[in-house]
This record gives sequence, C-alpha cells and structure tokens, in this order.
Amino acid sequence: MPSVDYIPFKSDELDELCTWVQAYFEHDGLEFNASVVSGIKQLIQHPEYGIALKIVNETQVVGYSVMTFSFDYEVGGRIGVITDLFLVDSCRGKGIGTSTLKHWEAFAKETGLCSVELFVLNHNAKARQLYERFGFKSPSDRLFLSRPI
Repeated sequence: MPSVDYIPFKSDELDELCTWVQAYFEHDGLEFNASVVSGIKQLIQHPEYGIALKIVNETQVVGYSVMTFSFDYEVGGRIGVITDLFLVDSCRGKGIGTSTLKHWEAFAKETGLCSVELFVLNHNAKARQLYERFGFKSPSDRLFLSRPI
C-alpha cells in the first residue's frame, strides 16, 4: 500500500480546492460554473456539511476527495456521501484510491456514521470496479433521482 496522507482543506484554501474540483470536472466532462464554486465555498466554510481532503503521496498532492453528510433513519442515522475522489492520471491504479476508501471507512467508524454511499458516473467503469471491489454495490430495489431547485 502506498504511503498516503490526508490533509483537510482549510477555509483559506478555497482557490486550491476549486482548482482540483475543476480538474475533476474537466476530466469527467462536467460543467464547472459559479454554482459549483458557491457550493465549494459553503462546504469549506461549514464543516457540518462535510470535509474535503487533499490526498498527499509522499510530499506531493496527487488528488482530493470529498465526503458530505446526510441522514436517513432507514440506515440508523448519519450517512457519509463520498461525492468526489479524484487522482491525477499518473497515480491511478497504484492503490491510492483503495487507500482513500479505507481512510473514509475509518473516518466513518470514528465519527459514528452508519453508512457510506458514493456516486460514480455511468461512463467511469474503472472507478466503478474499484468501488465494487471495495464492497459498494448498487441497490437493486431503488433508483437515485435528482431535481435542481
């Protein structure tokens, strides 16, 4: 397993986090806009919404990951939602993604979360394989739906 550290982004590191999120959005063909920046700003200023981490391999930041918080009595309480897990191309397939999932699992246990969920884009087969190897599965009895307000 690679030597990886996880460092929370601080409120004065908004620009750095935005740069990482923009890189992820470009990689996955998502639209990076003012609404996204507003959401990032809220996340970094309100730790009760979630946490954004720098993924550091040795001394270099090689990606980032975000977990936000939700609640559902069906699972017994609070849920951690891994909304982003992004690594630079040169660091993929080297165990850093798996290490990051293990980090989030430990974080969930330490903070009393009852469940961890994540989203993966339909076209991202490699990420889906990683998540499924780690034990994530798509529920067969429900479908995720969303509506902007």
